[in-house]
Amino acid sequence: MSKSKLLSLVLCVILLLLSAFPAFADEATLESKRAILLGEPTELICVSKLGDTGRYPENSAEGVAAAFEQGADMVLIYLRKTSDGQIVLFSDENLKRMCADAQSNSIDKNINDVTFEELSTYFLRNGKGGEHEKLTAYSVSTFDETLKLLGGGKLLLIDGAWDFRDEVCEILEKNNAMLDAVILTDARKGAIKSWLGGRASSPIVFSKYVGTVIWSSKSYIRGSVNAGAAGVMLASGNPYSTTFSASVVSKTRGKLRAMIDMTDKKLCGKRDDTETYWDDVTSRGFSVIVTDRVEELNLYKQRVELSRRNLSELIDRAKQLDDSTLSTYWANRLNSNILKATDALSYSVSALELDNFYNELNSVVVSLSDSNLRKRGTLTVSTGRIFAAALVIIAFVAFELYMERMRNKRIALRRKGIDKKGRYRLKNKGE
Repeated sequence: MSKSKLLSLVLCVILLLLSAFPAFADEATLESKRAILLGEPTELICVSKLGDTGRYPENSAEGVAAAFEQGADMVLIYLRKTSDGQIVLFSDENLKRMCADAQSNSIDKNINDVTFEELSTYFLRNGKGGEHEKLTAYSVSTFDETLKLLGGGKLLLIDGAWDFRDEVCEILEKNNAMLDAVILTDARKGAIKSWLGGRASSPIVFSKYVGTVIWSSKSYIRGSVNAGAAGVMLASGNPYSTTFSASVVSKTRGKLRAMIDMTDKKLCGKRDDTETYWDDVTSRGFSVIVTDRVEELNLYKQRVELSRRNLSELIDRAKQLDDSTLSTYWANRLNSNILKATDALSYSVSALELDNFYNELNSVVVSLSDSNLRKRGTLTVSTGRIFAAALVIIAFVAFELYMERMRNKRIALRRKGIDKKGRYRLKNKGE
């Protein structure tokens, strides 16, 4: 074989490997995201609500793809069926808010009353729609078309599809995308468990609870765990609902993900989709956040990870300190803060909380750099020190008894007219 042919063959092999690399990268990325989603919730998951609605129509295939480019870990989409059975990306039952004809006339028809062919003649309004939003060149896409556009390796959170879930799974299987999907449902635990148990392969399932009663939400979480769900969305329009309490959300820890939708005040207790409230909900135990602000939430995630990394490094430094040289007070304070900080790294927690754990532990570490403070505090309790303390107390009591005896003896002598040297005192004149 000539050198030129050999060189051509090598170049072809290299190009083939390079062309295959993105697919391998997508698969690896997907596996890592699934592992994060199914594992212990130590990392926040950013879920884009219906795609990039800042530049594209909500729930459009193009907007979904753009949300992944923004950095979303998952994108929530809503599926519906047309009159001819096509599964499409669309949120409302009625077309009026999002669809218009070429003359910008809103279409006041229900989606299950139109065929996909007719639906394809309409155009989507930009963003979240409404008659004042401009018309775009985009139209409603089928679920199948969307999967092909995404090309695999992208996690989708699918809402609205429980009633035709088997058809959704057929489309997922056809596109080799079963691992790309998470189905969101408010079905009862028995229905979820039966469906998951009856399939050889199935998407991940997240359950959905909307309510305010504490025992109902706790019961629903237990039921979701037993049904095989990997996560639960907890929702209420009441900002003081016990559904959002740390005691309720903590029931998910180590068992399934707790998710909250920050884009709808009726679902997140009237909270805003901002960093202040991301701190609030993550401190309660939520680790999957549905947002309209993907880029900002990713910056918040970076802040959380930086705080987590700093705390982990500080824990390692604190463990290097020799607590045998410390007083009981400082040894207990050091070890207590190490345990609290280590525990905080095992579950989802807010950036603010991580910073607080860091500051508390760091204050101890800094204080122990002072040799005087290292030995200050309560003495270490031991058998020898207890015995020594007892001897001191006995000696003190014995001394007090001796002094009391001597005082009583002097009083008796004075009454007899004898001074402390044993001599009789002269009686007062007149006696």
